[in-house]
Amino acid sequence: RRADELGEVGDSLRGLLGLVSRVHREELALLKRIVKETSLAVYACDAAGQATFANRPARRLLAHGHGDAASPPEPTLALTPDAAPMPLRQALADGPVAGEAFLISADGSRLPVFLGAGTLRDGSGAVVAHYASIADVTEMHRTRQALEQRNVELAAAEQAKTVFLANMSHE
Repeated sequence: RRADELGEVGDSLRGLLGLVSRVHREELALLKRIVKETSLAVYACDAAGQATFANRPARRLLAHGHGDAASPPEPTLALTPDAAPMPLRQALADGPVAGEAFLISADGSRLPVFLGAGTLRDGSGAVVAHYASIADVTEMHRTRQALEQRNVELAAAEQAKTVFLANMSHE
């Protein structure tokens, strides 16, 4: 180590790099904890499509309909109710996705989910990973269907009332 001004600058620079490194490690640890602890399913695969991360909610959701299989088959989904199933890794690699999709279970049934997916790239633009956040929206679908059915019933009742009143006014 030098005892002159250059040595002092070097010491200050080392101290600053140490501080930045510590803050970076703390932020990374916090981010990892958030992803691990969230109730939202988080799934990631590398550029080749190999799964690299799935938090507990993702493992539970992606194993839907596959029981307690030690290693459930590759997750598949359909981007619309009538679309053909595709591997989740393919949907992620095809580009950003945000909206409703359907996870395909072992028996072929479709579980409605909200899928938000994207791609991470390095500084040169090369794909590093694909990721997805997935939320089960089954209950929302049930509620929407119940509301739509209720609207149909209310419209029929309103029509019956209109016909009844029209008949009464003619008599």
